Amino acid sequence: MKPEVHLWVLHHGLWGNPDHLTYLTEKITAKAADTGEAVEVMNIAANTGTFSYGGVDGCGAKAVHLVCERLADTHQPPVTHISFVGYSLGGLILRYAIGVLYAHGVFQLQDDTEETFPLIAASDLAFKRVIPVNFVTFASPHVGAVRETKSAFNSVFHSVGSVIIARSGAQMLLRDRSSFEKRRIVNVMADPHLPFWKGLKAVEALYGNLTNDFFVSHRTSTLVDVTPRLEPTQIKRLPQLHPEDYPSLVRIDELERANDIEIEDDTDDKKQATSARFRMAMIIFIPIGLTFLTFRRLFWSLLQVHEFSKVVISKKTTALNTNNLHNLGWLKTWRDKNGPSTTPTTPPIADDGTWEYAFQQLNQLSWTRMHVRSEFRAHATIIRRAETSKGNEDVVPHYVDTVALFLKDLK
Repeated sequence: MKPEVHLWVLHHGLWGNPDHLTYLTEKITAKAADTGEAVEVMNIAANTGTFSYGGVDGCGAKAVHLVCERLADTHQPPVTHISFVGYSLGGLILRYAIGVLYAHGVFQLQDDTEETFPLIAASDLAFKRVIPVNFVTFASPHVGAVRETKSAFNSVFHSVGSVIIARSGAQMLLRDRSSFEKRRIVNVMADPHLPFWKGLKAVEALYGNLTNDFFVSHRTSTLVDVTPRLEPTQIKRLPQLHPEDYPSLVRIDELERANDIEIEDDTDDKKQATSARFRMAMIIFIPIGLTFLTFRRLFWSLLQVHEFSKVVISKKTTALNTNNLHNLGWLKTWRDKNGPSTTPTTPPIADDGTWEYAFQQLNQLSWTRMHVRSEFRAHATIIRRAETSKGNEDVVPHYVDTVALFLKDLK
């Protein structure tokens, strides 16, 4: 009897590479060894570095190609279950990939209460359908990476970032218009009538940083309504989820009471010193950073050659390639085939092009939310991106040990 293979699909963030998820890979494989199940980790490398500028749709199309290639590989044990873990931008890339896979009938959904009509019938797939198990993101900008405070710096950041970081930057800063009804991709992927939303049938979890994450705010990573504006001293004194094993994590109910925590008297001097150091760092590093990113943007322009690699999903025909996945033509076909959705939305919400639309729609899903406190470089330490990214080594083990489902948990 062939073993049941649980495929874990991992994706790094913007400018990233698979090495950023080495710590996560080690924890998943170690837990699988303890449970005795067959686990295979696919740490996607097709969108490393500047290639992550291709947008969540372009990068997601490549992820779909790799997943389907593995599912159709008859020289390896067949995959029966699949899980997805995304870090930073990788979380949205995998949400896009999940939508494509769901629309084409790749997932075997045992408790789906809504009838949908996939683009490919189960009997026509080039491989057996797989059961989705887990979906989790760490510090992912689900409603974009727009900086909330209005200031001259943030205005320049949005304008420059949306150009200099190419397609991905425009999408995350809500300056894009997708080929699907000219809507922003963040809102398209949050629409409950479309497969990106419907495809999230696994155990869904969001890990986000309370503070010290310059790139991704707490609200966009955890989809929490209100983030208390806490001082560093307050953050340090928040009650812990599990003080001994997982000291970096704070419960949402404790977070809501956090504003009642008193601030120590000496925080004003510390704030002024920190602010002065931050301003000095910005004066030094912004010109250097802009120069570096400009060269990367020029390099990306030279790489603008679409990859027409075939995505083999159907036994009868080669249904897709990465280019038409990227251009969302398949999405229009899926919508026309499925007609009006019966997914409840009360009240119906119109897409006004802002992040609030995506925020409200995604909050109709059931998420397990975890809130991480970090004193420094939170965006890197939440996933322990490198050996030097220390301070929150308990976050990934918390997910693997207490939230993630392995095959033994399904029996």
